[in-house]
Order: sequence, then C-alpha cells, then structure tokens
Amino acid sequence: MKLQISFDMPDLEKAIATASLVSPYADILEVGTLLIYHHGVKAVERFKQEFPKKIIFVLGKISNHNFEPFFFQSFFKNFYLGSFA
Repeated sequence: MKLQISFDMPDLEKAIATASLVSPYADILEVGTLLIYHHGVKAVERFKQEFPKKIIFVLGKISNHNFEPFFFQSFFKNFYLGSFA
C-alpha cells in the first residue's frame, strides 16, 4: 500500500512548503487541479525539482461528473500515468 498526498491549492510556494513537511511520510505527491490551473506545467517542474526521488502524480479535471484524468503525453512521459485505485 502506498500513501498519496494531494496538493490542491492555488499557492505553489505554500504547496511546496507543505510537501516538504510531509514528503518523508508519503510515497506519491499529487500536483492537484488547482495548482495545474494556476501554474500549469511550472507546478509539475517545481515538484520534480524539489522531490526528485518521489513519484509525482498529476491530475487535471474539468468537472466531477464522469471525469477522466487528462495528461499531456509528450511532457509527462517520464511520470507515472495511471491510477492507484
């Protein structure tokens, strides 16, 4: 079993600071929808830079009704693209 923690907040610096505190206990760090909407790919790049040994999971969604995760295959080819459910 793996522990995944989502950072779904608009403030990238606050997300990085919070992730620094909890990363020793997490297996997977998730760059949440709000971070993606506010900072785009920059948020993913920062998480990979700050936590190079962690799995970085990226989820972007348009709505909660029958949502499907979407990924930009060309950029995220080195990231885990799937579900841990």
